[in-house]
Amino acid sequence: MVWERAGIRAAGLLALSLIFALSITALAGAAAEFEPNDSRETAAGPLAGGTDYAAGFETNNDVDWYVFYLRAYSQMDFSAANTAGCSYSEPYIRLLDKDGKFVESFYGGEINQVNHLRTTLAAGRYYFEISDSSSSCVGDRYKIRIDPAAAVTASPVCGEAIVAREAVTPELAKVAEQIGYVNGVVAKRTEKVTIARKRLKRLKAHRASRYAKRDARHDLTAAQVSLAKILEKRASFEALNGQLTASLNTANVQITSAC
Repeated sequence: MVWERAGIRAAGLLALSLIFALSITALAGAAAEFEPNDSRETAAGPLAGGTDYAAGFETNNDVDWYVFYLRAYSQMDFSAANTAGCSYSEPYIRLLDKDGKFVESFYGGEINQVNHLRTTLAAGRYYFEISDSSSSCVGDRYKIRIDPAAAVTASPVCGEAIVAREAVTPELAKVAEQIGYVNGVVAKRTEKVTIARKRLKRLKAHRASRYAKRDARHDLTAAQVSLAKILEKRASFEALNGQLTASLNTANVQITSAC
């Protein structure tokens, strides 16, 4: 009977140990959503709009990264709150652009007190970098949300196509401006070549001195070289314009099919 009681007691302790271990594992798993997402390169996402995302901090210095895409220039409402853990702790959210440059930041609310960041943003890729305002509250839980849902796409193909379009469009405008300027220079240098050619022809017709004709030929050659250089420059701008236009067309096709 003693051995039986001892066996029962041991089995009970083993069961309790297993339950405790499973509980610890469950808690650790609850705080590990989206991991590893500790850098911009490993950011979780893309996040969808109109959706609550819940996660937690695994260590004192844990930082969580998320990526999301905006379809167009939009008025946004970002919200966040601490949902479990230290009552005085808050998630600190930094909003970054596609290159990881700081845009804005805000603190989420304390336990079940939702705070908001309302701002207007252009289309493209953005990141959340989220850390705990208190380094002493390991295991804090938080939730984040992006509204309105219609402003966000969870498709990475759509999102990256939008990023490409937003990057190419201003470059195309710059190149078009440069081509316009170069065309003006081409017109002026073409006129100089025409004037120099007429001058040389006139000197030949009037049997001018060889020195005068030599100077006229020199001026004509200089004008032609100058024109050739600007024409070469225009050709390079036109080639770049073609490449950018092709990239824009590709992005627009992807946006049409994936967004």
